[in-house]
Amino acid sequence: MRKLTLIFLFFLSSKSFAQNFFITSNFGLMGYGGDLEPKAISLNVPHSTYSFGLTYEVSRHVFINSLYTNGMIEGNDAYSLKNRDRNLKFKSKINEFSIGAEYDFLDLYNLPITPFVQANFSVFHFNPFLEEGIKKYYLRDYHTEGQGFLPNVPEYSLTQFAVPLGVGFKIALSENIKAGLLLSVRKTFTDYLDDCSTNYVDSISLHKFFKDPKQGDLATHLAFRKNLLNKDLYYSAAVSPGINSKRGDPTNNDNFFTLGLTLSIRLGKKYSEEMDFEKYNKVNVSCPKKNTFVVPKIKP
Repeated sequence: MRKLTLIFLFFLSSKSFAQNFFITSNFGLMGYGGDLEPKAISLNVPHSTYSFGLTYEVSRHVFINSLYTNGMIEGNDAYSLKNRDRNLKFKSKINEFSIGAEYDFLDLYNLPITPFVQANFSVFHFNPFLEEGIKKYYLRDYHTEGQGFLPNVPEYSLTQFAVPLGVGFKIALSENIKAGLLLSVRKTFTDYLDDCSTNYVDSISLHKFFKDPKQGDLATHLAFRKNLLNKDLYYSAAVSPGINSKRGDPTNNDNFFTLGLTLSIRLGKKYSEEMDFEKYNKVNVSCPKKNTFVVPKIKP
């Protein structure tokens, strides 16, 4: 592994190899769409995000990129007219690694600006949690919909795949520096970014699963939160919202997105053909200097 790393660094440091690589960074906002936010792109509760990685210039129009992205998503029924009384909310950190391709519609070596599209494949980690005061509860640990112990309700994985699809534009600040704006939506294959997907689990089942009454009460509190808005509702071990009563919508998977500024800086300087030609002319096409011959003086 050490030898491979040294070989990679050697090629990366060579001028001919490095001039096709860009260090790429993105800074902006991250948001979420799902059961607690029906819009695929919404900035109700945005959080900051950043990315960094490498981009390889295959041609003047085609690029291969590899990026690490860090951010946070959040959803809250308080912003929903339809599900406000459900009173669910969550946050989750996102750590994502992606690889994919970009296509520039115009040639940035000849024009100052171009639209572009992006298609990637990524793997990401998430872990939804609920904050109450100074306490933080990771919701997957409390099986809020009976995941892992009810029939046909499997426990979800915290590491998932996604397909990021992006669109934006780039500006050439120079041959070696490019800036732009990118909107990238991640189509995921899970409906549990928000820990909400199917039906309520009854409190009796939660208490049987946890055995500890305090843990059962806490799991019930995290699963059913309507009573926090309506004090007439009391959801105890003997009361249930009803078997198979709807909590989320399993027919649509959740997604998250990033919107931000991009900056790409070439690792090695690159000169266009026109610049090389002008440099060649300056060196080789200049007029030759007039030769002079000095006759030595001969002493008598």
